[in-house]
Amino acid sequence: MNDDELGAPRSSLAHEPSLEGAVSNIERWCQAVELTACRAGLIVSGDLGLAEQQLPGDLTPAEGMNELLRYFVSDECARVRQALGVTVA
Repeated sequence: MNDDELGAPRSSLAHEPSLEGAVSNIERWCQAVELTACRAGLIVSGDLGLAEQQLPGDLTPAEGMNELLRYFVSDECARVRQALGVTVA
């Protein structure tokens, strides 16, 4: 490719919308990944206190605990724990 061909895509990038929305999406995605990891630990351990210690720092403790509690008492969590054989007898 010559310099003119390489320059065309670069100049079109100047007309792209701001990436602020993409950064926000990545932050939400990262938070969701961290909460999913906490839920996985909660499923296996059944220990809310331990799971709470692993919550992402961008949530307040109340928000994080609310997320964990809501999931822990859900039918979905019960089904997963039963399928894994880690239900409480």
